[in-house]
Amino acid sequence: MVCDANNVDERSIQIRFNRLIQQFEKNPKYMSLGNELIPDDEDISYNISVKNKRYEAIFYQQPAELSDTTLLREKLMPIILKKYTAEELANPTEEMQKELMKISFDYMMDLCSKKPVWFMISELYGKYYITMFYDNEYNRANGEDL
Repeated sequence: MVCDANNVDERSIQIRFNRLIQQFEKNPKYMSLGNELIPDDEDISYNISVKNKRYEAIFYQQPAELSDTTLLREKLMPIILKKYTAEELANPTEEMQKELMKISFDYMMDLCSKKPVWFMISELYGKYYITMFYDNEYNRANGEDL
């Protein structure tokens, strides 16, 4: 986790938040399922203090497997072959094609969800700052070596 060192006013945090979203959206290393910019006329202070609104955005680091189709195929095929034979895959039915798309999509989403980067607006005494989190599920302790 990282935080801004200096707190800023409402308009400055709105600009900073929107710029961060735009920077991540332009970076091909990240993908998003959709994040909203803060409109210029938004009352951030009121929404945070009265409505308990959270201003946050999430992006997912693109895994290397997604850019290398050979690597993706090598990792995905064993999963598919657990469910279908090579003969079935040679002439798939429409239902199988839908299932293959679902398996592929689920696999890619699982890869992408392992390394999210998300940030939010935090408030301290009427001033605002960005808190950014980098999660890496590959480093998660699963009971060992705690």
